[in-house]
Parts: sequence; structure tokens; C-alpha cells
Amino acid sequence: MSGYRAYRFRIYPTPEQDILMRRTIGCTRKVYNLMLAEKQEIYQLFKNGFITKDEQKQENKSVTPAKYKKDKDLAYLKEVDSLALSNAQMDLNSAHKNFFESRAAFPKFKSKNKVKWSYKTNSVNNSIRFVENDKYLKLPKVGNVRIKKHRATYGKLKSATVALERSGKWYVSVLFDEGDYDYVEKLPSTGSVVGLDLGVKELAIDSNGNHYANPKFVYKYSKQLTKEQRKLGKMYSQWEKEGKPCQLSERKNYQKQKLKVAKLQEKIRNCRKNNLNQFTHMMVKNHDIICVESLNIIGMAKNHKLARAIYDTGMGELIRQLIYKCARSDKALVKIDRFFASTQTCHKCKNKTGAKGLAELNIREWVCSECGAHHDRDINAALNIVDEGLKIFFEQQEQQELENNKTVGTTGIACL
Repeated sequence: MSGYRAYRFRIYPTPEQDILMRRTIGCTRKVYNLMLAEKQEIYQLFKNGFITKDEQKQENKSVTPAKYKKDKDLAYLKEVDSLALSNAQMDLNSAHKNFFESRAAFPKFKSKNKVKWSYKTNSVNNSIRFVENDKYLKLPKVGNVRIKKHRATYGKLKSATVALERSGKWYVSVLFDEGDYDYVEKLPSTGSVVGLDLGVKELAIDSNGNHYANPKFVYKYSKQLTKEQRKLGKMYSQWEKEGKPCQLSERKNYQKQKLKVAKLQEKIRNCRKNNLNQFTHMMVKNHDIICVESLNIIGMAKNHKLARAIYDTGMGELIRQLIYKCARSDKALVKIDRFFASTQTCHKCKNKTGAKGLAELNIREWVCSECGAHHDRDINAALNIVDEGLKIFFEQQEQQELENNKTVGTTGIACL
């Protein structure tokens, strides 16, 4: 696998750089909202029949960050990186296009308290680069920022996304174009195949009978998190009782407590992601073909009794990591249809004699009424998943060979 690869590093800006980067984030959000408001007006004119579709497109082209810089009240937009504002425009144009092509809803305004605090800038004429033996990263307008570069990077640097976490930590995601050469050493082939049955009580059960524990980090830190959140809630209630005498940003104790909660939530998130990285790396390292179910995680989370546990396992993140790690090492990840009855089907005789539905979720072991085979519910599901996965894998391989043969045949005719 080659092409684009992003690396995330921790950065340590000075107080002056911190202020400028926060201001840049605020300016990108401001420009995005201004352009969106203008595009909404243009869309309403088109919707009401006052302008044609071609006129709407022409009007939308004139909505750019440059026009707002001319406004005296928005002169501060000139102080920040212009490419960050241009990227905000590109994001809005992309969201607008997705709406008109029926891929998404109409774009919404960005709220300071709800969106991610970040901005993206591009490298033009080597404007973003590592300097002083990779101890600093040079960013447009900001200058040299101290960076903890914990791993080597390869390729041509294309862009950088600067992000501020709620815990107050700064990070930068640097995108590199590696071209046609893959700099990362691929994991060796093992010839092994495995099926994974993802769960809630346990992280996963594989077709070899191995059980992988779910650390349940939310439950592990739930008492501590509840305690800190209650403190924060009481401070907010006290502020309301006092008649909101000032902005919450001016109440130092409230901000300190808010930071405590944010740091604890970040710790839970990092622990979960680290555990998933270790698990997925082990799977890709030890197996060449990995078979998993295509889960409807959003639908599963609608069960409010299980929602918290489902999100705590990080099923979506687990599958996302498997996808890119398998592609990186030329391994195969096969997704089984979500409606495949892996739990109900007997692995021996292939009859659907197992427990069905949420009502029988407590049945962890069962005996097939047709062949008399005794099954562990989860291991049986993993065995069915790997069988179905191999079937799909070989069908895909045959289809690919047929397409390749057709291409070769067509090319040969063209040459004659």
C-alpha cells in the first residue's frame, strides 16, 4: 500500500503561538459560518424561483474568504494563515456539493462548543517543514513550534492539520505523499485464516477458540468520572442560581474543573484506542485472512441498555483499524453480511437450530437438535463467520480472475 499517509505528533506552542493558533481556529469557523449564511440566502433565492440554477452556481463562486477581508470589522482575518481560510471554503464547498448530490443534509453552522477545534493548512514552496533536527515544525504565520517527533516520516509533506483537544493539548497531523513506494515494512505472510465474532462482554472471540477480554475503560473510570462531572454540574447550577453574573469563561474554578473532566475523558479514549491498536496489530501480524461481520453499530446502540457498552468496545474503530492495517500489509479483510445467521447456524450440519433474538441472549451454550453437536455460542459464530468469509473470498478471487482475463482478451483483439 502506498500513496498518502498521515502522522500525528504532539506539539508544544509558546503562549504567543497558542493565542495565534486559537485565533486561526476561530477565524476559520467565522469564515465558514459567514460563507454558509450567504450560500443559504442564494439557495433560498433559487428555491423560490428568483434565480436560475446557473445563476446560483455563479453566485456561489463569488463567495470567498477574500471578500470578507475587505470588511473593516473583519480586518483581523488578515492576521491568520490565508490557506487555513481557503481550506474552510473547500470544506464548505464539499459539504454543499454533497447536499445537492443527495449524499448529506444541508450544511450546518459551526458552534464553538460542538465542533472540533482545528484548522488545516497546505505546504506551498516548503512553507511547512521540520527544522533543527526535527525538534521544531515550521508552520505558516506561527513559526517554529516545538514538536515531539516520535517516529520517522517519509515522502513529500503536503499539509498539516493543527488541533486543540479539550484537555488543552495541541496536536498536529502531518500528511505525506509517499508516491508509488511504500516505506513501511510489510508484515510477513503466515497462511493463517481467522474469523472474529465481536462482542460486548468480551472484545472478540476468534474461530480458534481464543477469548479476548474487553477492558471496559468507561466502567473502570466511571466512579471517578461521575464524581468530577457532578462537581462540574454543581458549579454550573450555582452560577445559574447567582443569576449568571458573568461569563463561564471568567469563572476560574469552573474552567479548572472542566479541564479535569476533559483530561479524564481523553485518558479513557486513549486507553481504548491503544488497546484496539494492540489487538488489531496482533490479528494482522498472525493472520492473512480476517473475517468479520458488517455490524450496524448505530442500530445496535439504539438499545439503551447496551448503548454504553457497545460504544465502550469501539467496534467501529476496531474494524477501521483492521481495514487500513490489512491493506498496508497486503492481507485480506472479508466482511460478512450483517444478516448472516452466524449465531443460530450449527457449524457441523448448517441447520438453524441455535438461540434466536435478544430474548435468548442469555443462552451461551446449546445442543443442535439435528446433529446433537454441543456448541459454545460465540465460538460457533466465529467458525461460521470464517467459513462464510472464505466462501466470499474465493468468489471474489474468481471474479477478479475473470475480469483480468476479459481485459487481456480485449487488449489482444485491439492489438490485432
